[in-house]
Amino acid sequence: MDFNEYAVKAQQTAVFTRNDYPLVALGEEVGEVMGKIAKFGRKNDMSVEEVINAIANPETQAVAELRAAIKKEMGDVLWQWSVLCNVLCMSPNHIAEENLFKLQDRQQRDVLNGEGDNR
Repeated sequence: MDFNEYAVKAQQTAVFTRNDYPLVALGEEVGEVMGKIAKFGRKNDMSVEEVINAIANPETQAVAELRAAIKKEMGDVLWQWSVLCNVLCMSPNHIAEENLFKLQDRQQRDVLNGEGDNR
């Protein structure tokens, strides 16, 4: 499934009436991902980087459960982003392709670590 196909199917499950909802909800969903990671780190005296590394290679039941929860939240992030693309009449595939082109161009010019949108 590509991004455009996902966006069409996601839109079929949308129940909001105001077009500002997916923008605000996207930020909220990203915050949920961040919050779960931060709270797990606090509870287990781990840095965010340590939690991220643990999620990538879960070795305990607690981390496996966190990984499953993060996957669900990341799906919600994808849903909100896809529906926002629809609201803005933008092709998710086109956005993804343009973003990779931009990053590959920056990599070739050795400015990935620079600052600013137009580098």
